[in-house]
Amino acid sequence: MACAHEAMLAYYTQSTLPNSPSVAEQRRSDAMSLPNHIMQTQVTTSAGPAFKVLSVRKEYILLSVLGTSRDRQALLQIDGRSHDRLETAKGAFLFDISAFFRAPR
Repeated sequence: MACAHEAMLAYYTQSTLPNSPSVAEQRRSDAMSLPNHIMQTQVTTSAGPAFKVLSVRKEYILLSVLGTSRDRQALLQIDGRSHDRLETAKGAFLFDISAFFRAPR
């Protein structure tokens, strides 16, 4: 156990601090580009366009960037794949969440 602790201590001693300007700028850049990446995953389903996401958090990030929030949510099966349908003041959004259910067990 001491060996793992020593390895982590060495890592943190030599790594860039999480609040350093370079790390903070990279995180800001990543956060700004995430909604664009999500929008590029749009696919057409029999129920309309859907965005492919890897987590529920990313659904809410996209809604936030679009200036809206969830009013209601439903889990649907569309074309044999799992989807979240989030209803908002700006309309309904579909998210293909089938990747959630493909994790190794």
